[in-house]
Amino acid sequence: MSGQIASIVSIKAELCRGNDELTTWAKAIETSWFLDESDEETQLNFIEIVAHVSNSDFRQPAIADFLSGADPLLIAKAKAIGAKVVTQEKSVPSSKKKIHIPDVCDHFGVKYLDTYDLLEDLRARF
Repeated sequence: MSGQIASIVSIKAELCRGNDELTTWAKAIETSWFLDESDEETQLNFIEIVAHVSNSDFRQPAIADFLSGADPLLIAKAKAIGAKVVTQEKSVPSSKKKIHIPDVCDHFGVKYLDTYDLLEDLRARF
């Protein structure tokens, strides 16, 4: 299963700013789990995502909130490497107050799934 699950450096940075068990885990986990998103393809995808979101009907606070986090870079990296994004968010294409990860993924042809589908795909056993 090695190499099937990863995230990006910006997500690790977000996690490390917290003060809970997830923060402790993120600080202790190997850096190799977090991919660098500074490559050209990811950055070009990111620019496309920023343009799409900025030129949409979303309210300005929703745009600012979405672009201030790591989610657009996560989607950009997934598109660059042909990966799926794991999210508990649901698609709400009519939303103007919040930009949902699945809706941006849909626009850019990036596949996504929730945690339960991921566990099923990985045939996780507990």
